[in-house]
Amino acid sequence: MAHVRYASVGPKGYDNTHPFSRELKGREYVFAHNGTLRRNFRKGLKLGRFKPLGGTDSEHVFCHLLSEIEERGFENWSVDDFQWLHEKFREINAYGTFNCLMSDGEHLFAYHDVGGYNGLHYVKREAPFGPIILIDEDFEINLAEDKDPSQRRYIIATQPLTNEEWQCFNPEELIVFRDGEIVYSTGKELSKLEIEILRVVRESPHRVSLRAIIDYIGYDKLEIKSAIKSLLEKRYLRQDRRDRVSWDDDNATFFTEPRKREIIDKVLRRGI
Repeated sequence: MAHVRYASVGPKGYDNTHPFSRELKGREYVFAHNGTLRRNFRKGLKLGRFKPLGGTDSEHVFCHLLSEIEERGFENWSVDDFQWLHEKFREINAYGTFNCLMSDGEHLFAYHDVGGYNGLHYVKREAPFGPIILIDEDFEINLAEDKDPSQRRYIIATQPLTNEEWQCFNPEELIVFRDGEIVYSTGKELSKLEIEILRVVRESPHRVSLRAIIDYIGYDKLEIKSAIKSLLEKRYLRQDRRDRVSWDDDNATFFTEPRKREIIDKVLRRGI
């Protein structure tokens, strides 16, 4: 794990250098963060016995996460634990921009910022290997000469590094890698119905009621409610806090998540 960055917070020195590492229950955890958190994050993200050695927001977050993992008390990672960790990353993300990589030596946890900040991509490498070209260098490597056919791995980077077919992380997506495979992902593609609902809500100058969405789109009511529930869970839509009804009431009103509007606009332009 490597992180090439500007020293934007705190003095230059080893204590403020990514990736940070700590031992927990016999495992060495390492952590790197790309982004900036607001000053009040220290009040909300409490620390336990793990204390930062430097002054970065990133190391504070790492110590907070280790304390939370220790308090949860599990021995081995499960799907429930992955879902729990995703919620912790989302809580941290609420304080600012947050891309991160974390590993316990067995799993690699990669999380992409809710607003799509700065990008995050991955590519899978497996046999049959061939030549690849570095994007920012006039340099070609033939992986077939260097790799065993049984090897497989993923490479994760902010931006694509080679001419391979890199995949984009979805905003707010957590992917867990282990032994060269994806073992868990929160990412879900948007359906055509979900995209159409986003279009109706995004193009309206005011909040839009569930009844208006149903009348405009003309799909089956249950299908539309299911799609709206999915968009709420993915944090693309928000229900107006002034509503006095549940989200599935015809009078419930919605607007697009402000922090995802740039991403939503890109989706609507692509139409996929």
